[in-house]
Amino acid sequence: MDLSKPMIEILNEMYPGGIIFKEVPNGIKKAIDYFYSVPIFEITNSDFIKNFNKACYDSLSSLAGKDNRKFQENYFNNFTPIWRGILGPLGNITLTEIFWLRILDPIYQWEEQNKPSRIHKGSPYYYLGVSFLNQNFVERGYLYCHKSYAEDKITEKENNPDSDNLPETPSYLLLTTNDENPNQFYLTWVQEQAKFIQQLIDDFNTLYSKSFDQEQLRSKFLGNTELIEEIYLFSYITARIKQIFSSVFIWDKLLFESNNALSLQILLSLCFDLTKIIEKLIAIKEIQINGLIDDTKKHRRYFSYRLSFLKNGKDCFSLDRVKIDKFNEERENASNLTIKNLLRDSFIFEDLSSANEIDKTYLLALGIRNHYAHNTEPLEILGDKHIEIFTRLYHLLFFVLDELY
Repeated sequence: MDLSKPMIEILNEMYPGGIIFKEVPNGIKKAIDYFYSVPIFEITNSDFIKNFNKACYDSLSSLAGKDNRKFQENYFNNFTPIWRGILGPLGNITLTEIFWLRILDPIYQWEEQNKPSRIHKGSPYYYLGVSFLNQNFVERGYLYCHKSYAEDKITEKENNPDSDNLPETPSYLLLTTNDENPNQFYLTWVQEQAKFIQQLIDDFNTLYSKSFDQEQLRSKFLGNTELIEEIYLFSYITARIKQIFSSVFIWDKLLFESNNALSLQILLSLCFDLTKIIEKLIAIKEIQINGLIDDTKKHRRYFSYRLSFLKNGKDCFSLDRVKIDKFNEERENASNLTIKNLLRDSFIFEDLSSANEIDKTYLLALGIRNHYAHNTEPLEILGDKHIEIFTRLYHLLFFVLDELY
């Protein structure tokens, strides 16, 4: 690929018959033609930026408003041949980000001067998101997908003011790990996340003799729009954790050695986020049964109380208040050693018994949550045992859904 050529020449050679542009107003088409007329690296040139912004700005009023949604989508989609045909093979994520932000820049300027008029920008943010995800930059990828979905929600409200429905756009499907709907550009990413979750579910079912499945996960959690913030968090941290499990690209194994204090804090933060989701899922059911929490019932806000509600009446647990207090006391004095002993079956209660599998998972969540909330020291056991610890926290989340929902 000769990158010194104008982009239109490269793409016409690539696609027999040339590029077929989608319909947009004539002034906007001229701006698009100008963009295509330069080599790809010219888009960083100040003269190009000035000329393109002016060509676009003067015609953007013909795109604005809810009556022009088709033109708005067509405008951005007319740039996708460059994104897929030139930037994709290059694999230059920095240039890809510059590319889409350059296309967005005149729109930002126009919207600032013409409030409250706006142009829907969901597509370029989604394209940026999946570009970063394709290069395994999970955080930036999900941030752009969230920007995309924020645009989608605003546009949906403008189109249907009386509706509170969440539009099932490609960004929404990705952010909620929905692999059932094929109408999304980056379905393969979502399918890989679902495959990873299935492996965790299989482990859970084997260890605890359960028959939980992805259909239940969706009906009880991922498809429940009342829990949308928890779903977003679950999908994001699952993508991060999957990346850590695979130990590829930026998540090299060396990053998670036990002597790397920052990596341990990153791992601990992800564990804590999982416990927050678990706590919220339990709290919803606990409040439904026991009522809202007032100042006389503040103890019910504690994570240990939430977990106690979970185990009530379940024979699979062997824990009582004495055993939980024993674990908490030792964990407060030596978190790392206590959790290490718990995982290797050498944590002994006062009656000389040890924790069974579900007890260990229960106490692990309690220990992780309280250590993160009350300590700044890294938890060194995460360096060697982060895969087991993450797995057990997912098991507890599945257990909550299976037992309470």
